[in-house]
Amino acid sequence: MKIDTALIYLFIIVLCFISCDKSVDTSAEFRERYVLTSIIDCNKDNQYAFVTRTYDNSVTGLDPETESVFIHGADVKLWYDYQVFKLKDTILTDNDLKEKKRYTVSGLNLDGDKFIEIEALLPNNLLLSSITKIPPISEIKIEETNADNISNASSEILNIRWNNIGNYIYEPKLVINYYSHSDSNSNIQERIIPLDVIVEQLETILVFPQPSNNSNINFEKRAVDYIMRDLSKNDPVKSNFVIIGLELQLRVYDENLTAYYSSTNQFLDQFSISLDSKLYSNIDGGLGIFGSFITKNLSIELDEKYITLFGYSDAK
Repeated sequence: MKIDTALIYLFIIVLCFISCDKSVDTSAEFRERYVLTSIIDCNKDNQYAFVTRTYDNSVTGLDPETESVFIHGADVKLWYDYQVFKLKDTILTDNDLKEKKRYTVSGLNLDGDKFIEIEALLPNNLLLSSITKIPPISEIKIEETNADNISNASSEILNIRWNNIGNYIYEPKLVINYYSHSDSNSNIQERIIPLDVIVEQLETILVFPQPSNNSNINFEKRAVDYIMRDLSKNDPVKSNFVIIGLELQLRVYDENLTAYYSSTNQFLDQFSISLDSKLYSNIDGGLGIFGSFITKNLSIELDEKYITLFGYSDAK
């Protein structure tokens, strides 16, 4: 899924409409509010924060994408594991020569089950702050799966269950790891397995998992078959392909992002945050979202008989 920084502007626009909503108070005078947004991807080295202000949409010609709603000159810091990391006020230029404004920091090595805090001291001396706790993913393990017996003709479902570690949202992604001898570098590659494959009017539709609080997931066997066949569709020598196994890449949202997702049903990444009419926020001194997510990779052994059924080799 592509990360789109333009979605941060949607966040500002929604805030604007909420702040000027006539259903709240038509006589109320516009009051500028300040917004701190930072979604920590614990599996990445670079982290970002956005400090912005709401604006009065009743002012003719004011466009949040051109107007300076981003606040420069704030002192933004992260605290983690008894260390402080200062974020740099940064302006980047994308391929379309559009400016992307954010506060950035690199060099963080984040682990599960630890607190991380953020603080933004604005030029007007207003302090925005929040705290969150990274989910304890070291405790996650596969409790049950039939992947090692999927060649059984009676098995039409690939099921995977992991232990539920708490009140979190899980976003599962199941991949096949493999390499091909026809690839001169023999690099390990991965293919994502959908939940199901549906054919409608000669169009093939792949259905993928959505985030939920479930600690189990079922994949239609025909979806696994579809991806397995597709691996070698351009290579008649099936024995070139070596299957390493399955990997469940389990993204876990912390309690703040779980609450946000539960109230909005919107996907979360470091940039795509918007607020609905409920105005979910966990920022002291202002508005916005501060939260984290972290991914646990769990290896799953695939049935050797099933692998050789397609003419492939087992890496074991």
